[in-house]
Order: sequence, then structure tokens, then C-alpha cells
Amino acid sequence: MKSRRFAPPNFSLGGHAVEVRRRREEGHQDQALAYLAGTDTIAGSILSMNQGLRILIEEAKVPVEKAIAAATCNPARCLGVEVRKGFIRRGMDADLVVLNEDYEVEETFLQGKGLPASIRMLCL
Repeated sequence: MKSRRFAPPNFSLGGHAVEVRRRREEGHQDQALAYLAGTDTIAGSILSMNQGLRILIEEAKVPVEKAIAAATCNPARCLGVEVRKGFIRRGMDADLVVLNEDYEVEETFLQGKGLPASIRMLCL
């Protein structure tokens, strides 16, 4: 699956300069990773949430309900925002993303209102 997500080539993470580079080592899948600037130390991944969801469901064989919880209500609880986010219920913020069968973003809603495609791509 091709990612449409834009990752800036350089940014700050926890006060550390980080740069995004492609990893092209034998035995490793060609992928973009975040490195501490000027080093070969991996600072993290630039994996998008929909890519992570696909990996959980398709490759790790995590049940769909548990994979969706890992991307929605579990992070909301960890961040202490579960009274507004992470669930589809009356009174919640109604921030939703609709994915197609290939885990690509079809629609995005912010506080219940659909976002135009031009803005949606900035949110990925």
C-alpha cells in the first residue's frame, strides 16, 4: 500500500532534532524512518494510523474489534480524553475517519462535519 502521508524531512521531537530518511539495508524492507539528526539512531516510525491498523488486522491477525480499540478508545483513555474522544456516542466530539477495504481514507469528520479532500490530506 502506498502512503500518501507527508512527513517533513526535519522536525523536533522531545527537544531533539529529527530527520526522516529512507532505510535501505539488506534484509530490511525499504521504508522511511525518523532518525536523530546526524546519526543512525532510530527516533521512531512515521507509520500512519491507518497503516498500523492494516498491519494489526492483516499481518498480526489481531481481531478487528481489538485493532480498532487500539487505534481509538485505548489511546483516548491513556491521554485522559475518553469523555470526548475514542468512542462513537452521543455527546462525544464526533471526530471520525472512514477507511475503505484497502485501509485508505475515504472520509474524515471533525466534530461531525465532513472535511473537504484538500484538508483531509493534511490530517494524515
